[in-house]
Amino acid sequence: MTWKTLLPAGVAWAVLAGPAAAGEPPKSVLATPLPPRPGTVAIPDGGPLAAPVITPAGTTKHGHQLFDVIPTGWEREAHRTSHPERHLLGKEPGPDACLAPCGEQWGWVGLEFLFWGTRSVSVPPLLTTGPAFAAPGIAGAVGQPTTDVLFGGGGRLDEFRPGFRLEVGMYRDESAREAIFARFFFLGSESEGRSAGSFGPAVLALPQARPGGGSAPLYVGYPGLSAGVADASVQTDFYGVDANLQRRLCGAGTCRFDALGGFRYLYIGDRLDRQFATTSDPTSVVPGVRAFGEDSVRTRNNFYGGQVGLGASGRWGALTAQARLLVALGVTDSELDTSFTRTAVGGPFVAPASVALGGRSQSDFFAVVPEAGFKLGWQPRDHVRFTAGYDWVYWSRVRRAPEAYTLGPVPRGGGTDVWAQGFNLGLELRY
Repeated sequence: MTWKTLLPAGVAWAVLAGPAAAGEPPKSVLATPLPPRPGTVAIPDGGPLAAPVITPAGTTKHGHQLFDVIPTGWEREAHRTSHPERHLLGKEPGPDACLAPCGEQWGWVGLEFLFWGTRSVSVPPLLTTGPAFAAPGIAGAVGQPTTDVLFGGGGRLDEFRPGFRLEVGMYRDESAREAIFARFFFLGSESEGRSAGSFGPAVLALPQARPGGGSAPLYVGYPGLSAGVADASVQTDFYGVDANLQRRLCGAGTCRFDALGGFRYLYIGDRLDRQFATTSDPTSVVPGVRAFGEDSVRTRNNFYGGQVGLGASGRWGALTAQARLLVALGVTDSELDTSFTRTAVGGPFVAPASVALGGRSQSDFFAVVPEAGFKLGWQPRDHVRFTAGYDWVYWSRVRRAPEAYTLGPVPRGGGTDVWAQGFNLGLELRY
């Protein structure tokens, strides 16, 4: 649009007087072409517009005539809309005052690359080693100065990892007062583990719970007594989905504020596994005995709840900003499965023996899930936006497999909290 605009009769048009003389307040002039002739008005460069300038665009969308609008005030960029009447003086600010710089739109689709980390989970010592010159029961025992922990004994599963988030939304009416949108995110599975075999003068041990408390080493490999292999691993998965109704509370100028409400579902699942296989040394007191064992703990946590929140968004030229704060209240349905097996076979003096313990428990916890997110965007075209931002999600009550494992068949009860936070990069299509 040029600063010289041809305006049709029957529509109110506004222009601006030139810059005020020194020491005088600026004066605005309202120009209305008289019917039945169209008029031509000039928009000088200085001062704010007293009323909008509206020009037919010569195109239609969804059966509606489109107009180019220069709003009142200092803004000079034209907005394209099928509802120019919302920009007249005294009218309620419409969605174009905030969002229409990106064009007349009915919905959006956004895909984001996530790079998030989650709260670390405490893993007990699962594999240990140490010099064999220490006496049996001390070599490789947890807490001994000569013992090295090969895997476990600290926080794990807290590395940043990739994922994605998909958001789909649609306005419920042409005024964009209300919208519905749904989001799905998946944070890539993370796992850590270690495999080891007995060799040289060092022992390979698996700490196990003692009935009276504490732990004692089970020797997979001990020079002159046994030789074998063992491995241990932990794994986690995290994803979620929510659906929300968005309703504009107010909007003026280049921003709007919204109330949000909807339903949220979250899932986090953890797994801990430990296996070993060992054979007694032919020169030992009980030669040729083979032993096998496996420990497994799995947790599955599902959150269901309603959520409410607030949102704010704005646009300044090609730059945009969006923030959301949500809080969900609901129930965490937590399942925990355990399996503990030990088997010994072979040898001239040992009868086959096997122990298999385990079970399943289910618990429900009241939980709170707050979320905060902030996103900056650059919109070079009406229907394309590039975004970058930060997100934080907290979940107040879950059960995690590594923290439930007690090095024995009886799991630990109770729950803990978990959070995820990180950065996102995205592409959004608005149509």
